[in-house]
This record gives sequence, C-alpha cells and structure tokens, in this order.
Amino acid sequence: MVKAKVLMLPVLLVFLLLPAFAAEQANIGPNLPPLTFDKPESAEVQKYLGLEKMEPFTLSQIQGKMVMIEIMSAL
Repeated sequence: MVKAKVLMLPVLLVFLLLPAFAAEQANIGPNLPPLTFDKPESAEVQKYLGLEKMEPFTLSQIQGKMVMIEIMSAL
C-alpha cells in the first residue's frame, strides 16, 4: 500500500505540471486565417456582435475583447 502511494505522487505531479509546460509551447495568438461570415440572421444578432451593417463580416469587425470560435467536424 505504501509503494502505491509513493508511486502515485510522481505520476500525479506529472499530470498536473504537464499542461503548464505544454501551454508555453502552444502557438496562441492571431494565427487564424481571414474568415468571412454570412450576414447576421437578424438585427438582434447584428447588435449583439456590434456590427454596423447587415452584410457579410470578418472577425475583426466584431466588437468585443475576445472572440471564441468552436470548430466542429462531422464525418
């Protein structure tokens, strides 16, 4: 039982510290290629995004501090 606890500590430390080192290696930043989206579905969506016109738009036109994008793939 003591051996299991002793072995568990290094394994736990590896799993806790690994994401911290991986985050430094991640290439986070403005690396997304230019994307153009269809016009907003409604005036409410247009207002939510902070767009001036009901026309196709790019990410740089969205008013906000952060834009989160969810990419999904259906095979």
